[in-house]
Amino acid sequence: MATKLKPVDAVVVGVGLSGSILGKELAEAGLHVVGRERGRWRDTDPDFAMPHAHDELRYVKRHELMQDLSRETITFRNNTNETALPMR
Repeated sequence: MATKLKPVDAVVVGVGLSGSILGKELAEAGLHVVGRERGRWRDTDPDFAMPHAHDELRYVKRHELMQDLSRETITFRNNTNETALPMR
């Protein structure tokens, strides 16, 4: 069964660079905003900070910054009567 949360004025899905700015602007305009993010924290600052070398094997070949769908996945259903199943 889905969890019912308190109503809000706006939901920002994905609070990366653009989403966080949008959420801040909406909150400053007086709206009650909730930001939703999926998956683990991806701290790119120490990995991509210069003068460190970019690790092509780690990020391009082994997809280190990609989400591991075997452990973190999304669910999908067409309507509220269906059971939400993993989408892989």
